[in-house]
Amino acid sequence: MNLVGALGRLFFEFHNSFQKRQEKPKKN
Repeated sequence: MNLVGALGRLFFEFHNSFQKRQEKPKKN
């Protein structure tokens, strides 16, 4: 089991769901 891969996947899914909640993409 790849711990780094698992953490990265969790972080990616969390970030993705968070952006969906915001529904307001910030573009600088």
